[in-house]
Amino acid sequence: MTTMSGTHLFRPNLVQTVTEDDLPRLSLATRRITRRALPAKATAIRLQIRSIQIMRGLDGWLGMSAHGVLVISSVVDGMTKQPITYQGRPYLNVHDGDFVPIGPVGDPDAVYNVYLREGELPRTLAFSLLVLRSNAGIRDLGNVIGAAMADERYKSLAETLSTAVTAASPVYGTVLQVAQGSISLIADHLKAKPDDQLGYYQVNYTNQFDSLGVGRHPAKARSIAVDKIRLAYQLDAS
Repeated sequence: MTTMSGTHLFRPNLVQTVTEDDLPRLSLATRRITRRALPAKATAIRLQIRSIQIMRGLDGWLGMSAHGVLVISSVVDGMTKQPITYQGRPYLNVHDGDFVPIGPVGDPDAVYNVYLREGELPRTLAFSLLVLRSNAGIRDLGNVIGAAMADERYKSLAETLSTAVTAASPVYGTVLQVAQGSISLIADHLKAKPDDQLGYYQVNYTNQFDSLGVGRHPAKARSIAVDKIRLAYQLDAS
């Protein structure tokens, strides 16, 4: 697939979404559960990663061990200020079976905030997480993110996104394409290779139909399997 950001060399291992296009295929009971919006009094939403576990892909890779992993997140909501936001961190000395030390003191039960929006809530929220094997030591991800957001391709993605989410009937398919484009843009600036992909997760939530995904994910298990990683995250609203 090609979009305004170029060819998507990185493709999600798992994509989850519920939009109005999915509702006719859902059971009536499921439709009642998913067809709801956040209360009007809600004025803030936050997304946190609770855990990332590397199941395989680091130790003994091509006869050697990787130095660590890069964790890159993108949240696409189409809001006026920063319609596409990024977070990224490198982690060294991570091995197969380890939890990525996402907390402030390496606590697997701690959380990693990747998104906070206060005031007006978005109509849709697309969350992408890309975990890459790193063989080049620590990278300055702050500069990489800054360069990506200054890129003309970022501006093109943001404009396309704004048009899609402000339409009378939001074009959620375009939102998903922009979400993939945002990850491709970061990967391009990182000069990352698809072979380094350990896990790439993407999900799209809407306010009208599924409360912007508020709750723990997964709801009834410890984590979600995404290729060579396992992931848990949550969204909170207040």
